[in-house]
Amino acid sequence: MAAQTMEQNIHPTSGSDQDGPIWGYHFVPNQPARSITSEEAVKFLTAPVPGAPDEFVWLHFSLSNAASEPWLRRYLTLPDTFYESLHSDVDATHLEQDADSLVARIHDVLFDFTFDAPVATTSLCLKPRVVVSAHLRPWRSIDQLRAAVQAGQVCRACSEIRPVCWLTS
Repeated sequence: MAAQTMEQNIHPTSGSDQDGPIWGYHFVPNQPARSITSEEAVKFLTAPVPGAPDEFVWLHFSLSNAASEPWLRRYLTLPDTFYESLHSDVDATHLEQDADSLVARIHDVLFDFTFDAPVATTSLCLKPRVVVSAHLRPWRSIDQLRAAVQAGQVCRACSEIRPVCWLTS
């Protein structure tokens, strides 16, 4: 099953593939990001030797897909604080450093705003070679960031993608 899934593209739409990724991008300093497949993401994440300095991937997951968290645990070493944020009922925005990771839980307006669910929550983990974002419901600011990436916005390093950027976009 994992081999089948890794061959599928991570689509830049609101639907996720079988593993939960909605989209993935590969960033090389001073170049436009390139959309990547699940298979390419796994190759990058499991490469024995890192690529260029400041090269990284951004992977965005749908938590409504039960396979998302197992995929993350299988291919990434993320801090427990990130996994705890996926299941947290706390409504407050939270940002903390955990070893070499920055973990955040932030909120934004839902795409399909209703009075029953006025905000969407996204958990983020930023590490030297990877940015992971995961949500249960679509998040307007994440989609605005994705649109900028698709339009060719250039990032010099992973450190340029920060939760604060999403809050002010």
